[in-house]
Amino acid sequence: NLSLTIATVQSYFTPPWAFRRPRSGKAGPLNSSPTPGTLMTSNPRISAGIFIFLCAVFLAVGFGYGPLITSDGERDYDLSKYLLSTKFDLFEFFRTNQDIKDFHEMTQSEVNYILYYIILVLTLLISPDQPVYFLIFINCTVSSYIFLHLFKTTSNSSIGILPGILILIQFMTCWEYIQWFSMTQPDSLFISLSALILTMNIRVFDPNFDTNSSRYFLMLLLISVLSFFFRPIGIVFSWWLLTTITIYLFWRRGIPLSTAFQCVIGMFVLALIVGTVLIHDPDLLPFGVLAKPLAIYHNEIFQGHVVWVRPETYVTGGDDIFSFLKVSILRVCYFFWFLADDFSFGHKVLNITFFPALYGFAVVGLYTACAATRADRMQISGWIALMATACVLSFAVFHAVTLLDYNWRYRGPVYPALFLLSAIGV
Repeated sequence: NLSLTIATVQSYFTPPWAFRRPRSGKAGPLNSSPTPGTLMTSNPRISAGIFIFLCAVFLAVGFGYGPLITSDGERDYDLSKYLLSTKFDLFEFFRTNQDIKDFHEMTQSEVNYILYYIILVLTLLISPDQPVYFLIFINCTVSSYIFLHLFKTTSNSSIGILPGILILIQFMTCWEYIQWFSMTQPDSLFISLSALILTMNIRVFDPNFDTNSSRYFLMLLLISVLSFFFRPIGIVFSWWLLTTITIYLFWRRGIPLSTAFQCVIGMFVLALIVGTVLIHDPDLLPFGVLAKPLAIYHNEIFQGHVVWVRPETYVTGGDDIFSFLKVSILRVCYFFWFLADDFSFGHKVLNITFFPALYGFAVVGLYTACAATRADRMQISGWIALMATACVLSFAVFHAVTLLDYNWRYRGPVYPALFLLSAIGV
């Protein structure tokens, strides 16, 4: 009876492709009927119910906690209003907006936010009196739709429906994420963009994926490139995509998962070292490429600044390469830290309750998935877990050699991947 019960539970969470013909061409288990899990996620009424529930939760947080207009938000709306006044004449906008940038002491290039400004213009056109409230509505509804899509894709993959449900629960209970719904910042939409790319990357590891479909990868590349014009750190998505393609080729060519794992980790260790060397000596790049930002990053590491504007994290700096490497390694560690001196008591309690469990189960998920040696659903989950790990390490290494912001907002894009790893671990 116990064996029958276990078999029944396993069949419930078996993904659709477990009943299809594997990539090797060998006949697999025959079953023409879909699994109950597939029926659940494909039912439009259930999908609509989940979407409405997510919207209700996110809107309650967004409007209950906000709206909060940040200094960056004021700057972004001023630039968006000016873009609207130019009637979307981008040449005029970029040529004549310096006064607004100077007023807000903006040092970044506004080119890297132009897609976000267009969204803000949309809120101004639809709700000119209360654009911030409409922005919160957009944040919540877009997030609900994207995460529903991630849930359905995960549930119908080798990972299964139970981890998909756990991902949704984590999204709804992570304060470091849901707080952005109420703020005039691009973070909420940018995290949704990360979840969208993660969803598309998961589909690549479906054994029935059309390997000759170059359009899919071109679409991924286009989204990754366009994200650079939403926020500057969108450039990291392109790095993640290249790593995902590398992992996919390892999988297709039958490279052992353990070997692929070692190669991917080695790539990021090498990237951390090379990036630190370039920050230490920017003259190594020809023609003074990126000289100004590299000089800023060099000075920050030289002074031993681990987390920007958080003196409690500072260490003794130095101009030698080992001092630079020390700061870079500490930044990788602090990238995952979740406490700060100025956090409220409630904020600390929430983070202490959430993040140790998240990180612990994420490590378990990565180890369990990558330790699988059989050509079964867990083996495929290992490749997906390795892809998600590449996302986390891409952003961690990038910020280790550039800048780790004081409020850890740049950790936001890795939450979908961390939630995926953690759900696999559970």
